Parts: sequence; C-alpha cells; structure tokens
Amino acid sequence: MNISLETIYPDVLGIVRNNIGLAIIATIAMAVGLIRLVVWAGILSWYAVVVGAAFIAGVLLGNVAYFYVFVLGTLAAFTEIIVKFSDEPIKTFKTQAALFYHMVNGIVAMFALYVLLLSGAPADTALERLKIVIVAGLGSILIMRSKLFDLKVGQTEIAFGPEQFVRVFLKFMEDAIDRVRAQARVEFVKRVLDNIDYEKVQPYCLAMLDAAQALEADKRQELEKRMKAIGEDSKNDKQLRSYQLGFAILNRMGEDYLTQLFRDPRPEWMIRAPVPRDSEGLLSKVVLGRKEELIPYFAFGRSMAIRRILERLGWSMEEARRAWEKNPPKPARLKGYRLVFAKAVGGGGNQDGLVTAVPDSTDTIEGVVYWLPPTATQFLGNAYEKGYRRVTVTLDVNGQALQAETYLSDVAEVVRPSKAYVELMVSGAQEHRLSEQYLERLRRIEVATPSNGHQRERDIDIVRETDAMPLLRKASRLDNLTPTSGDTVEPT
Repeated sequence: MNISLETIYPDVLGIVRNNIGLAIIATIAMAVGLIRLVVWAGILSWYAVVVGAAFIAGVLLGNVAYFYVFVLGTLAAFTEIIVKFSDEPIKTFKTQAALFYHMVNGIVAMFALYVLLLSGAPADTALERLKIVIVAGLGSILIMRSKLFDLKVGQTEIAFGPEQFVRVFLKFMEDAIDRVRAQARVEFVKRVLDNIDYEKVQPYCLAMLDAAQALEADKRQELEKRMKAIGEDSKNDKQLRSYQLGFAILNRMGEDYLTQLFRDPRPEWMIRAPVPRDSEGLLSKVVLGRKEELIPYFAFGRSMAIRRILERLGWSMEEARRAWEKNPPKPARLKGYRLVFAKAVGGGGNQDGLVTAVPDSTDTIEGVVYWLPPTATQFLGNAYEKGYRRVTVTLDVNGQALQAETYLSDVAEVVRPSKAYVELMVSGAQEHRLSEQYLERLRRIEVATPSNGHQRERDIDIVRETDAMPLLRKASRLDNLTPTSGDTVEPT
C-alpha cells in the first residue's frame, strides 16, 4: 500500500523544490498566522495544530491514510465527550484534558492501522484502502475496549484485557475534564444566580420550561421534581437554594438558557439591593463607555437612619462607603408637603402609624437624599409596606433644586406612630445634622402605645446601636453634611 503525498498531489513537491525561497516565506507566514490563531482562539486552536501534525506525520510516514484514521479515532473521543458532558460539551473541549483525550484516541487508531498493514491486509484498490481505514479507525475502538475475561474479587468484578487499561485511563481523563468543568460551572452559577431569591423565581423558572419544545416529558418531570424538592429543603438559605436551582437547570438546559433566564433580573427577585459598580475602572470607561446612573432617593422617615437604610438595602457599611464616597448622603428639604402618620390605603394590618407626606403649601419636610442605582430604588419599593407608591418630587439641596424619587401612600386613617418609630426618625435626623428646629418638631410628635411588638423591638435595637454616620463619614471623608444656614424649618 502506498498512499503517499506525491501519489495524491504530484505537483506539490515540484513546486516546493523549484521555489525554495517562496516556500520558506510561506512557511514563516503560516507559522506567524498559527501563533496568532493560538493566541486568539486559545486551546481550541490546538486542535487545528494536532490535526495538522497528524497530517504531517502521515506524509513523513509515506502514507496519508494514517491521517484519515487519526481523524476517525478523534471522532470517537468527540462522541464520548458529548455523551458524558451533555450540558455544555463544546466548553468541555476547551480543557487540556479533552485535547489530550482526543490525541490518545487518534494515536490508538493510527497504531491499529500500523498493525493491519504489518499483518499484510490487502490495500491495492481504492475500495480496499477505504475499508482498511474504516476498520482501523472504528475497529480500534472495539479492540481497545474489549476484555478477555472477568475475575470477581469479593463484590468487585475486575476485567482482564485492553478494556481494563483503557477504562482506567479514560476514567482518569473524564475526572480531569470534570474537575475543570466543575470549577467553571461553579463560577458561572454564582455569577448568574448571585443575589437571587429562590422562592420568588421558582414559579417563573417552572413557567419558562415551556420554551423548550424538544424537552422530553419524563426529563421535564424530573427537572420540575428537583426544583420543587429544593424549595422544600428549609435547611438551606435563599441564596444556597438559588445556587441549587441554577445547577438543576444548567444540567438539563445548558448555560445559554440559564443566562437568558436571568439576563435582566427583576428587583423583586433580589435578596438585597444591587451595589453600584465601580464606574471609574478601565473596563467601565472603555467597554461600557459611561458611568452607572445613580438616582437621588429622598428618605424622610426611619430610613434617614444609616443603619435602617442599610438594613433595607442589605448593604454592609463598607459597601455603603464605596457607593457613597463620591456622592455622600445630604440633608434636603421638600417644600409644599407635611408629615402625616397613618394607615396606608391597601396597606396591611399594622396598627401603628407609618410616615407619609401630603401636599400642604404652608409646610416643609426635612430629610436625607441618597444616591442609589435604579434597581436599588425599585428594590426599596418592594421592601415598603403595601400601599406605598414611587413618586418624583423636587427637593431643595443647599439652595439647588433636585429631582428625586421617594415613596408615598394614600392616607386611609390617621394613626399615631409608636415611640420607637419616632425615636428612630430622630436618630436619623441627628446623624445627618438636620436643623434643630426640625429635630424639636420630631420630638414633639404625639406617639401611641406600641402595638406591633416585632417592629417596636427592631426599631429600639437600631436606636440603641452606635450612631453610624461618624463611621461612614470617617471611612469615606464625608465632610459636607453640615446643613447650611438656610436649612431651617419652623415647626407647624
């Protein structure tokens, strides 16, 4: 058998011999192009390198059939990986272990062809050459996975033959690939499902399974059963259950589906409000091309207290420091409104009065303006009691008009607030150094006997905690919180 390069391409070597200089230049250009391909495509480009090396090996051996049989051997490895790692097989190919797996399978097939040729297998006609390539490429898979007999030791069966060696080797390769993929899967699920509340997205995830038209009924039922079982496991917190949900969907539907499912998560799905990104980094400037938008949010109730607003947002003190370093909280005035403590229309069964504001051209409310991401402002809306709605108001901040968002409710019934509720408002006003007149006005608010024990105890805990504003001011150098001379309000 002689399937040489000169037999198939008789003009190639002649052109090379007659144009040595051009051949050298072409070789250098190909090498440079190959290096650039490797840098750009990463490990996937090495598959092209391996295939090219197999072709060169076939030429050097004087028989390009070795190249064809190598390709058939790698196709066997390709099929095994697709079956074994069905969630994202293409990403599995990007691992070094997968590349080595393909190479070994191809080399085994080449060895099988060598054995056949050495044993005198007929290869005179094109059909015979095709048969020997197919037998060597696919037959080697059966030979290397065969066994002579089984020996049972205790409860374990041990196979004797080539299959045992191949099984051990392939198991090692599969474990190596799985370890690499597991790391990538962990990072992916943590990124996509971070800050997602399982209980709020589970119905949505079940409904979106209808998008998969080819999903078999038994596999869908298995996935739905797994998703519901995650919800019944009360030992794990919301975040851990969300991660479990992510892995369950990932195993069946893949990364692209899961990414699309949570591409733009709703604020009500979140466990805590999103923290503003670092908009001063190189990535934001070059890739995003703009800073993250921040919206002024006006707080005039308990959320004036730093610890209360952070509790509602779910932020740590360090996260707040970073978020407000360039846009610190500032005292602000809302003219044409007055404070009212009442039950909200459509609100829950809370018996204590909750703060809101109603139009009154003769009055002014003082409070604090925070700069928050839009999703954080929406998140606060979900944290409010029922009956509150988001509105836009015009504030006076150091003599400058500022459009800000806040939450107000329609008044169903005027009700006195609890003592702890008002004390928390006073604490927040002191933190931000609101005017003494307004502080005195808050202290004179008539309170009722507390009737909501949980709310009262939590408010008292926050009031008793150390004043958070000095900590925040010290960490982020917030020195501009002193109210101006015009920031005074006469009590009504």
